[in-house]
Amino acid sequence: MKKTKICFLILDGYSLFNDSADFYFGGAELRASVIAKSLSKKFENLDIYCITKNHGQLPKQKMGNVTVVASNFYISNANIGNVFSKAINFLYLNFTKVKSLFLSGKAGRNSYLCNYNFDAINADIYASFALTGPSTELINYCKEKNKKYLHFIASDLHLDFKKYPNYETLINSIGKQVSLILTQNKFQTAGLKEMGFSSYMLKNPVDLHSRYSKVAPELFTVLWIGKDNDVKNPGLCLRLAHQNPDIKFIMICNKSGDEYTFDISSLPTNVEFYEYVKICEVEKYFSKTSVFLSTSVHEGFPNTFLQAAKYSLPVLSYAVNPNDYLTENSCGICCNTDVQLLQNNLKKLAEEKELVDNMGEAHRLYLIANHNSETIVQALYDQILLAGFFK
Repeated sequence: MKKTKICFLILDGYSLFNDSADFYFGGAELRASVIAKSLSKKFENLDIYCITKNHGQLPKQKMGNVTVVASNFYISNANIGNVFSKAINFLYLNFTKVKSLFLSGKAGRNSYLCNYNFDAINADIYASFALTGPSTELINYCKEKNKKYLHFIASDLHLDFKKYPNYETLINSIGKQVSLILTQNKFQTAGLKEMGFSSYMLKNPVDLHSRYSKVAPELFTVLWIGKDNDVKNPGLCLRLAHQNPDIKFIMICNKSGDEYTFDISSLPTNVEFYEYVKICEVEKYFSKTSVFLSTSVHEGFPNTFLQAAKYSLPVLSYAVNPNDYLTENSCGICCNTDVQLLQNNLKKLAEEKELVDNMGEAHRLYLIANHNSETIVQALYDQILLAGFFK
């Protein structure tokens, strides 16, 4: 029986397939890798491919049940030299965005600066989780080649057309071609409906197996994980650390550029700081903390929330509460951008261990009932089937 080939574009995802690699990845890449791996394990009639950046690895590698292909153009900084790589990638990404918007997918084969192995893989279905230059090219490629396309909305920001007007053009292009759009929350679903496009809300999948045993910390400990940018808002975490010297904070914070926007040499003494932690080790930090702190201004449905749930941690959130699940399931607190309320609730959690334990257990039970990866990918498979994407 001929298998249906699905190809995921996950440029920053190589470390999620190779535990020995230590390249940066984000929440969208983690979500994509879990979906790709889970589909490959559950359905024998699917052949799963993923395209990642070229870090100097083999052009094609079988990792578990997934074939990982190194991009034939998008090369990591470490592989070809920092300055040259950044110049090439900047020119490519920005030119591709502008070109794709103006051509609206009507350009011919030679209009693409590179094919990202799309032709070589020759998948039946392609998928992307972003609205970047490479994903824009993939959208237009699928339109030109009449390929089926899955688009996963990665952030609420992708529907913020006032701030990012180009996104509206891209979403319109996706909605008008042969595609299936998957959202993470009700806000995204409603936004697409207002544009006249149907979608399916697919909850983020999680492998329920825990790598580490839960260890109760000696001191009340707060965990923060994210990137040094305006959306993740690490400055607010540092502000809380300054204000609460008796509380221990663990921060895992990746750079957005060459340097941090804050001085890591003068962090508060109650902050244990890490620039990067491998995916195979990150759960260790969830296993030995009390509460997960989110200072993000916007998100889709953070994978870190679900990783916290695996280890029975409640979430203390500055602004993000997808589908109001934290409050509706009593597994966290959302402060609705009120900084003083965030501070008050942090103090409250530090003083009330029983509340922390009860909310953490509620979070674990919510996860089991709603985010089992096998159940989620079965729902995705059913949606692909309903859309008529299988031959």
